[in-house]
Amino acid sequence: MEVEDANLSEVEKNSFYLKTKGNEYFNNGDYLNAIEYYTRAIEFNPKDASCYSNRAACHLKLRNYSVCISDADLAIQQDKKYAKAYRRKAQGYLGMGDLHMARVTYEDADAVCGDDQSISRSLRNIREAEHYYDRIDSSINEGSKALSYIDKVAAFVPEFEHIKLKKVEVLAKLGKTAEAISLSNHLLPAFKHNPEYYYTKGLAYFYGSQSEQARKALSECLRLDPAHVKCRNLIRNSKRFEDCKERANAAYKEGKYEEAIINFTECLQINLGYRMYDAIIYCNRSLAYMQVKKFSEALSDINKCLEIHPNFPKALFRRGEIFMELQDFNHALADFQRVKKLDPNYPGLREKYVECERCYQSSLKKDYYDILGVEKTATIEDIKKAYKKLALKWHPDKNNESEETKQDAENKFKEIGEAYSTLSDIEKRRKYDKGDNMHEEDFHGETSYIDPRVIFQTFFESFRAFEDDGDTNFMFGGIPVFFGMGTTSTRPSSQSSKGNIFEMFDLFSKVNFEAYTAGNSRFSGTFSSSHKYSFESAARKP
Repeated sequence: MEVEDANLSEVEKNSFYLKTKGNEYFNNGDYLNAIEYYTRAIEFNPKDASCYSNRAACHLKLRNYSVCISDADLAIQQDKKYAKAYRRKAQGYLGMGDLHMARVTYEDADAVCGDDQSISRSLRNIREAEHYYDRIDSSINEGSKALSYIDKVAAFVPEFEHIKLKKVEVLAKLGKTAEAISLSNHLLPAFKHNPEYYYTKGLAYFYGSQSEQARKALSECLRLDPAHVKCRNLIRNSKRFEDCKERANAAYKEGKYEEAIINFTECLQINLGYRMYDAIIYCNRSLAYMQVKKFSEALSDINKCLEIHPNFPKALFRRGEIFMELQDFNHALADFQRVKKLDPNYPGLREKYVECERCYQSSLKKDYYDILGVEKTATIEDIKKAYKKLALKWHPDKNNESEETKQDAENKFKEIGEAYSTLSDIEKRRKYDKGDNMHEEDFHGETSYIDPRVIFQTFFESFRAFEDDGDTNFMFGGIPVFFGMGTTSTRPSSQSSKGNIFEMFDLFSKVNFEAYTAGNSRFSGTFSSSHKYSFESAARKP
């Protein structure tokens, strides 16, 4: 050492000595004393780039990032190709949470220190990290993807500790507030003087509905950085949101549903950056829309809620109710089944499911009242009149202009017969109105078929329904002339007609002819079985 020092000036000797002492303190973790000796060394030799760089390293350890960057710049001024100074400057930016400027610094270093492989490697890593970092905010709605991007950033640039604060923010926005608060508490020693730390902590508390803790954390953020824009915006917007939500809830409780809708809409226009709050407001506004019978709007809102929170039992239950109002019982049942999986004891679920199942089964049956064009309160006479009119209109023998026309008439004629057969029978009608499965109850699972022509002939044979109309050309023996079921041109005797009707009654017990024959003198006396219609196909199964 004596020999080497012989070529050094007194100034250089003092600077070298002071820098060496500084290195000793640095290696022992005594950064403040190290800074003192590096500073004294610089005073002796202001052109020694390594002293500035070493002092920058001390400030980096003490988390004085802005001072670290300044010292690194001073080192670079003395030596444009000093790779270590560029690295410490980049690390200073990373400590401040500025990934962009850290990347720019490494690019500057790579331009002048191209032979330094460590610089080139660091530049590649930080570019990859920035690529994923820039996608975190836009992928928050995709949940796990945002968290995976955070993990990638941390893997590429381990010294970028601010990514941990970003993770607290993302966890909070994903509704994982307990996990966010736990991570935030763990980070306190490293960020206790960092305003961004208290902002993210306050955010987690606020989204977790812990208002008092949120207030304390956000207040500390503003104490450290009175101009912290995000913190000020959160405080202002959260107050507006709470006031607006209270007005909306109060209006709803008072039955002022339109006013509630307006206030809920205003809540959605306040950007809190928390989609879970949006989900709650959409859910509440959908209920207000239901109260004013705007079910399409209610469905739109509840779908938006479920886009944000797909497994929200309350929203799923409400959507099931909306689907029921819209007569979409199939989708309603699907939602109630999902609620059952998520929360088997959800209040009112069992009753609503049973009601929906009954409505669904009822929706599968034909509306016989609508087919006959009568009200549900229609009397038996109303039903007979409606059948008479429609049966004559749609009888296939009267609508045979083309095969298509005849087929259409056949289908309608059959439906009319089914409707009349059910609604003209007191017991069948009672079961139909109740929603019972007529086929299962009456025929033990077998679908029986009654030829609508049989119903037609029985109706007109029984009542000679059109003789009072005076249209004798239209009638033939009490039956319209265009209708034929193997009858002759000679009107059957009264006795023969009676026999045919009662034989048909015996064969088709499901058609209630008692209602037709009660009190009708035409059906008194003894009937002969010598005259029979051919009914082999009348009871065929389709």
